[in-house]
Amino acid sequence: MARDIDIDHLTIDDLVDLNERVIERIKYLERVQVFEAMQAFNLGHRVTFDSRRDGRKAGVIAKFDQKSVTVLTDDGHRYNVAPGLLTREDNGQR
Repeated sequence: MARDIDIDHLTIDDLVDLNERVIERIKYLERVQVFEAMQAFNLGHRVTFDSRRDGRKAGVIAKFDQKSVTVLTDDGHRYNVAPGLLTREDNGQR
C-alpha cells in the first residue's frame, strides 16, 4: 500500500505541517484500534492476560479507561492492561 510521495519540493514549513498531520493521523488510528478492541469486552467479563513480571493472570474487568482496561485479578491485584492483550476466559475470544 506504500505510495511514493514526492516531498523534495516541500519547504521546511510544509514538512513540519505534514509531520504534524501524520502524527495526528497515527494517534487517531491508534485510538480507533483501542476503541475497537474494547468493544469485545464488558464490565465483569472474565479475562486472562500475560504479565511480564508475574506470568499468566486471570481476573475480571473492573473499569475501562481511555487506553486500557483495569482488571482485578483472582489473587487480588489490579492491572491496567491494553485491551488487545486480553483474552476472554469463557470462550477464548479476543
